[in-house]
Amino acid sequence: MALVPLTTPNSEVDRLTTVALLQAYGITCFGSGSAFNALYPGAQLGSRNALTILVPEQQLLEAQQVLAARPVW
Repeated sequence: MALVPLTTPNSEVDRLTTVALLQAYGITCFGSGSAFNALYPGAQLGSRNALTILVPEQQLLEAQQVLAARPVW
């Protein structure tokens, strides 16, 4: 199963709500970067602590459609 990046949320809360939304639609997803942020909070160090949501390549289009249709709060 090849994972591809879907989005880069702006905060941990945004990451958690996005993952919950995708899982509600049955889309498998993984969030990366949160463990590094817990160890070294503060300045962003590029890809080392950037929050990223990854999805299987087969579900990328469906995940993009779900995110495009979500309401903006």
